[in-house]
Amino acid sequence: MKKFILILILLIITNSVTYIISSSSSNSVSLKEDYIRYLHMRSLIPATEEEVMTLFESVSDEKHQDDDILYTTLSEQILPKYTLYNQDVNIMSQSVNFKTEEVKALQDVYHRAVQSRLGGFQRLKASIEKQDEELKKQAIESFETSDEYMEKFHKLKNELHYKYGPG
Repeated sequence: MKKFILILILLIITNSVTYIISSSSSNSVSLKEDYIRYLHMRSLIPATEEEVMTLFESVSDEKHQDDDILYTTLSEQILPKYTLYNQDVNIMSQSVNFKTEEVKALQDVYHRAVQSRLGGFQRLKASIEKQDEELKKQAIESFETSDEYMEKFHKLKNELHYKYGPG
C-alpha cells in the first residue's frame, strides 16, 4: 500500500508540474479542463467506496443484526480499507490545486462525505465495544451527514459532467 501511495504522490506531482507548465502560457484554466483533470486524479484512487459500502450493507441491514459479525467486519475489513481510502482522498485534496471554484467545491464535498462516513464507522465500532446507544446515534448521524454530502456530490458531478464531461 505504501508503494501505491508513493506512486500516487509521484503521479500527482508529475501531473501538477505538467499542469503548471501547460497553464503558464494561459493564465486561466477552463472549467472543462479542471473537471477533466479532477476525473483523471479521481481515477488514480482505487474504487474502495463501493466495495466497502457493499460489505457494510451485507452485515448491517435488517436481516443481519449480529453485533459480533458487524464488529469483526468493521475491525478487520471495513475500517482498515476505508481508512486507507480516506488517506488517499486526503492526499488528493491537499496536494492537488484545482483552479475553478466548481471543481474545488466538488472535491470538498466528496472529501467531507468520506470523512463523515469514516467517522460513522469508527463511532459504530466504539458503540459496539462500549454497548453505548448514544455513540450508535452519533454513528447514524455521521452516516446521514455523509449521505447528504454524497447526494450533493453526485448532483454537482452530474451537472459538471453534463456540461463538461469527456465524450
